[in-house]
Amino acid sequence: MNNFIYADNDYVFISYFYDAKILKVQWKQKSKNMSDKDFKQQITFIKEAVIQYKPLYVVGNAVNMAYGITPELQEWHNNFLFPAFRDEKVEKLAIVVSEDIFTQVSIEQLIEDEKDAFFLTQYFGRESAALDWLLG
Repeated sequence: MNNFIYADNDYVFISYFYDAKILKVQWKQKSKNMSDKDFKQQITFIKEAVIQYKPLYVVGNAVNMAYGITPELQEWHNNFLFPAFRDEKVEKLAIVVSEDIFTQVSIEQLIEDEKDAFFLTQYFGRESAALDWLLG
């Protein structure tokens, strides 16, 4: 797949796959060292990429994410990011779950708190399964 790297820093690697219309967000192990400000910056990068590339699908690989998202940040995240998903017509969000149980639960709560979800969401243990679902 032909891709473009949008962001690559200590916490996240974001790339866009033109052929499949997939935005991929790969969280890194150093995400455990993020501050709330750092987290917001990474979510801003994701939002900017969604607006720029208008993906049909987003895959968030949180296997290496070790950052617990507080309820306040969950609310901020949903109010900040998901309107861009709606406006740019994202159809599916696939999440490859974290091995850190606290992070996994906070991610699941984040998605479940989105009451007006207009995109399908599914959780996976492997990225290959997530991509199969997105493209299937």
